[in-house]
Amino acid sequence: MTIRYRKIKRHAQPADLSSEIRVYPVVTYKYARAATLSEVAKKIAKQSILGEGEVYNLLKYFCSLLQEILLEGRQVNLDGFGYFFLALQGNGAETEEEFTTNDITGIRICFRAHNNIRIHNGATTRTEGLDFLDVDKIQQGNGSDINETEPDETDPDGTGGDDQEEDPLA
Repeated sequence: MTIRYRKIKRHAQPADLSSEIRVYPVVTYKYARAATLSEVAKKIAKQSILGEGEVYNLLKYFCSLLQEILLEGRQVNLDGFGYFFLALQGNGAETEEEFTTNDITGIRICFRAHNNIRIHNGATTRTEGLDFLDVDKIQQGNGSDINETEPDETDPDGTGGDDQEEDPLA
């Protein structure tokens, strides 16, 4: 199993623009596309007695049920998988009295993986054979192998348009 990454430069303390700039790894999905709900359903169906359509419908129902339970103000804890919870984003106020619901700017669904499925990098790894591949080092003629900003992940299917070169990792 290989994790593809790129290197980027960013401030050591992102909120402090005067902090030193350091190089950090970020996972890149440039040469792969996200698995679809249909693909996941096919893989589950191969390992179960349920058909692909039944698994697909079950997963779709799970997604809507997950949102419903979270909006009831509850967390969702799936044993051995992890738990889902909501997080709010907002504008800070000087005091508690000054804070109103108008200061809430967003809501996110977060997921925290259970230890059973976390990917570990170290002596006690549960993912034997985990390798890391610096995609910048294998690309020819790339110039600098360090990006100044976050990599462009706006191309989820990895095609990059008609002028995209073939996957050098294939």
